[in-house]
Amino acid sequence: MSIRNIILAISNIILAILLFVWWSSMQMPAVDSTFSQHPVQFDLQHDRKPFSEKELQDQVALILLGDMYCPDACPELLMRLGTVLGLLDDEERAKVKVLFINLDPSDRSSEVEKLARFFHPHLIGLSGQKEELQTVASTLFFDETVNTLETTHPHHLVIVRPDGYVAKHLASNATVDTILADIRIWMTWAKSE
Repeated sequence: MSIRNIILAISNIILAILLFVWWSSMQMPAVDSTFSQHPVQFDLQHDRKPFSEKELQDQVALILLGDMYCPDACPELLMRLGTVLGLLDDEERAKVKVLFINLDPSDRSSEVEKLARFFHPHLIGLSGQKEELQTVASTLFFDETVNTLETTHPHHLVIVRPDGYVAKHLASNATVDTILADIRIWMTWAKSE
């Protein structure tokens, strides 16, 4: 074997290692230390029954905070979330919960549930009293100014990791493909933990 062949073989090995490291970094999201310090906590109502963060244990959660009477942004986001759920296969869907939390504090849990299910049977509608909604908003948006529920048509998307901590805030204009990719990345992250 000539020196040229040896150098070529070593170069190929180094290139393969670098490509593997790059590919691995693209598959596993870095956990932001700000997010990893904030566990998600809430006690809300789902079809007039209690629903807390414990229901999300070991699952990736995608949470939309919005207003069920919002005329434009929330229905459009709910439609995208329903599409995302429809694109997940049964095995993936079993590892994900998608929640719509109505930030209007009036007690309409059955109406919120009907609205959520209109967009997809696995979409979960949640409601609560003002203090409960304030708690969930502050635990999901600890680094933003979501200190009040009196905002005009609020709509925020959050991914929660299977260990119960916020993973990522998504832009409200995130596409179906972006949302789907992020959910799958965090499902992969859960397998690696």
